[in-house]
Amino acid sequence: MFSYESLLLYILVVLHVVVGSVTLISQLMILFLRKGSRLHKKIGWVFVVFSLVTPLSGLWIEFLLYEEKPFLQMFSQGIPFLSFHLSIFHMSATFYGLLALKARRKDFQIKSFYKIPGFLNLLVTLFTIWGAYYFEVDYLKYIVWFNLLFSIHQVHYWGSNERLFSLELEHMLEFLASSTLAWVAFIFTFVGKFFELSYQLKISYAFIPYLVVLPIGFVLYKRNQSMF
Repeated sequence: MFSYESLLLYILVVLHVVVGSVTLISQLMILFLRKGSRLHKKIGWVFVVFSLVTPLSGLWIEFLLYEEKPFLQMFSQGIPFLSFHLSIFHMSATFYGLLALKARRKDFQIKSFYKIPGFLNLLVTLFTIWGAYYFEVDYLKYIVWFNLLFSIHQVHYWGSNERLFSLELEHMLEFLASSTLAWVAFIFTFVGKFFELSYQLKISYAFIPYLVVLPIGFVLYKRNQSMF
């Protein structure tokens, strides 16, 4: 007989799998759709909504798992750091990708709270770097440095009205960053658990989205007509 916690965990895992699958499928569809088309916009909103739900459900699952495993063991494996880091980064990239669309308006002005997701992402990334070296979690040491540079970029780009490159490029970069991290999370969770991969193999495979999704996504995204 299921306890309340077990039933809740089961429901959350099913929800996370379904929502995560829709997120991955929608992001692939966005790459091949003509930018600015009605279908592109609709699928884009599906991606945004599900991109916010997926990391939240993932964090809730991790919170419930903390009660079943020794606290220090979880931290020594880097699991809380990775989960929290990927979730916050994913949500901040989704937020700024959407904000780049809003910033097309002539009356758009930078507001102070726009910087909050970037600063939060930066703080969580720095916290993850500390955890990686304090607990000697080798695979985290390799993942976080690209994300650190990107979080600094977010704070700088949305910290003033002066920008180094176009909103179109910013929108694309944030979308590809969010998509890449979604695939990284997919590899660490479902692929890693299904094939019972070691942490060394997980970190090796986790670099695949950076090497594949980013360059291919950039080419496919730029092939379509600009919406800006």
